[in-house]
Amino acid sequence: MLRISKDHSLETIKEQYKNLTKELQDYQKIKDDKVEEYRQTLVKKLDDLSKKIEQYNNKHK
Repeated sequence: MLRISKDHSLETIKEQYKNLTKELQDYQKIKDDKVEEYRQTLVKKLDDLSKKIEQYNNKHK
């Protein structure tokens, strides 16, 4: 049961990462100051999610 919960949480993080990556790609096609600000926010969120995935993987080796 605990394993299923852990797997679900990892899948949720991966799904968020995938969605943010897609959003970032979409916004990279547009150029303006607000979009650049939003892009930087997305990059930070992706970085944070990458760290969470790495922590999860290290914790559950």
